[in-house]
Amino acid sequence: MHWTATVVLDLAAAACSVVLALWWTSGPIFERHIAMWVWEFVPVLVLVLASRRLHRRRFSAHFLDELERVLTSVSVSALLTLALGVLEVPRLAAGEAPGDYVRPGEVGVKLWVCARLVRSLTQR
Repeated sequence: MHWTATVVLDLAAAACSVVLALWWTSGPIFERHIAMWVWEFVPVLVLVLASRRLHRRRFSAHFLDELERVLTSVSVSALLTLALGVLEVPRLAAGEAPGDYVRPGEVGVKLWVCARLVRSLTQR
């Protein structure tokens, strides 16, 4: 039962990070599907945390030792999400003036900052 609550809390923290990153980003985030791409961070983070066996049935006496592993997982997940965004977000047409433009890298960095902040504040 405990691992279910941990997964739900991780999902909530990841979703909160995405909402904060999108709120922080000014510009047309809905053009070129940038707002949709950022939501891929949520399942990526849960999969990375699960692959590192950070969803356990009981609390460890060394939970502070796990903080580094959790924050590393957040960073790896943000980088994986950014890599997916670089592949998925369509490029501007050649010769097209960008105008009001949001780069996927800008959103990816803001996502990482928000995720680190949220995770540090809500460390289990």
